[in-house]
Amino acid sequence: YTCTGYFEGLKTPDAVSFEARYRENFGLTAPGLNHFAVSCYEAVYMLEGVQRRLDDGQSKVGSDAHHPIGGNGPRGGLYVRDRHARAPVYIARAEGLSIAPVIT
Repeated sequence: YTCTGYFEGLKTPDAVSFEARYRENFGLTAPGLNHFAVSCYEAVYMLEGVQRRLDDGQSKVGSDAHHPIGGNGPRGGLYVRDRHARAPVYIARAEGLSIAPVIT
């Protein structure tokens, strides 16, 4: 068993959509998606949100609980609110050479 924010084969709507776009852009032989790859994607996504905030003239980023930064990424809702990141975590179990969700 493991718990992680993302694993290939996760069947949430956001994960299925992300994986389809990834395969469409990079092909079926592209490296497999995993928690580390998705975390890098989410980091760039969050930086874009910070930049958008700064472009709108807001000097304080991430400290206003009423205006979180983030949105739906491959794992689902990912937000920074009041200087804390909030994102779903999933439980999976090993089945041979792959992992399968315990709860989706």
